[in-house]
Amino acid sequence: MCLAAVTFDSQNLDIYLNFDCHKSAVSCQSAPKKPWGYLSLLCLAVCQSVDVRNDVQAFQRLSGCRVVEGFVQILLIDRADETAYDNVTFPELREITDYLLLYRVNGLRSVGKLFPNLAVIRGNTLLFNYAFISFEMIHLQVRGWRCKLARYSRSNIISCLPVS
Repeated sequence: MCLAAVTFDSQNLDIYLNFDCHKSAVSCQSAPKKPWGYLSLLCLAVCQSVDVRNDVQAFQRLSGCRVVEGFVQILLIDRADETAYDNVTFPELREITDYLLLYRVNGLRSVGKLFPNLAVIRGNTLLFNYAFISFEMIHLQVRGWRCKLARYSRSNIISCLPVS
């Protein structure tokens, strides 16, 4: 997980892009402070592929991710009910470059609540020729999330918007 911060020096009118792949992406406080100070304009966390498996606590792997370069697999969470997901949400996640897989995740009712601001699943790498795969999801209700498929060049892009 990497943290990138775009910063602005108001005295010299310089813009800096700082990358730090060793600090937590949850906070933008890892950018170094200068004596004259600067304003942090953008905090962007880029994560590699994320595999959430067996336990609701494994969702912590998605914390702070704004872009997942790769896939997100959420699977085999058998011992959970609907209340286990009450505080599980990732509003900072905007983009997945490969695919999103949901398989046997008991109690999960809403992808829209889980990823309220997910805008794009690019499908650069597909699973079974799909960018969004959901099967054996007995509690899932497709409400609060609207997606459309757009074809661009060699990739299938799924664009998702929360329903208001």
